Amino acid sequence: MKRGEKEKEALNKIRKFLFCGMLSIPYKCDGKTAYECSVEEFKNNYFKYINNKGNFYGFDNDDFVEILNAIRTAKENTNLSEFPDFLLEDGYIEHFQITASRENRKGSAEKIDVSIFKKKINNEVNEFYKYCNEKPSYNQVRSKRWIRNNLPEYSYENLVFSFKSNFEKHLKSLEKYKGEKDLSIFLIENEEVNLEMYENSYKDMENLRCDYPQRQEHFIRYMLSRDKNMLNYIYNFKDKIKYIIYFYEENFEVIKVENIPELFKDLRNEYIILPRKIYGTYVVANLSKPFSLRSDNEQE
Repeated sequence: MKRGEKEKEALNKIRKFLFCGMLSIPYKCDGKTAYECSVEEFKNNYFKYINNKGNFYGFDNDDFVEILNAIRTAKENTNLSEFPDFLLEDGYIEHFQITASRENRKGSAEKIDVSIFKKKINNEVNEFYKYCNEKPSYNQVRSKRWIRNNLPEYSYENLVFSFKSNFEKHLKSLEKYKGEKDLSIFLIENEEVNLEMYENSYKDMENLRCDYPQRQEHFIRYMLSRDKNMLNYIYNFKDKIKYIIYFYEENFEVIKVENIPELFKDLRNEYIILPRKIYGTYVVANLSKPFSLRSDNEQE
């Protein structure tokens, strides 16, 4: 993927979550989409343009409109090698990724392992395509699969290291940045599903039996909004960063940094964070269909 493509892909997915309905078609108000209306039109009618995707923490209505407007109007920085990734009229959006695998200057163990695996199976994939083209079959779906196991070691400690090292690296870039900083947004992406979280709902009931029903939260991926440890860390930078957008494959979270202490009033329990036992399956499939240039009216 070319430089800048990953950043655009992440922001565009968030825009689709927010401003589009079925088939990724944008909602309209007075014939205009969220991407076409003016700032004033959007502020007056924002509720007509948006979907119910996303989870927002520590927001009042003005904050909500502000972050929505920032996401819809952000412009790609044409200087791809420079901070930030996206420009706003009064600020910026900067994107980076985190990992629960080990990470060094060469990248994360997860990405390196995926790259090696894809190179390893590439010849077999091409051979499968070639075989299907040369010997089409019109009555069955043919497929082939590969399993990626012996995956890198995943841990919450690795994720914390990745989060903090990348966060502080981008803060250094922010300090050198001479552009507008009033609206400062970090877009943090985690495309992995190798950690899961369990709410520790029973920690205060160890010595007593209480049969009140408990609605224990369980997530099959890491959720920043539930991690008090990392939220406390982010709060240290409330004077530099206004919003954190945490993006994952199915949805996203947005956190107003200065209001993090208020979140803890509702976030009463700690969460147990553990690595998942996973493996990767890669599948390619083929279905051949006969095709003719002859029109239906032509006779044999």
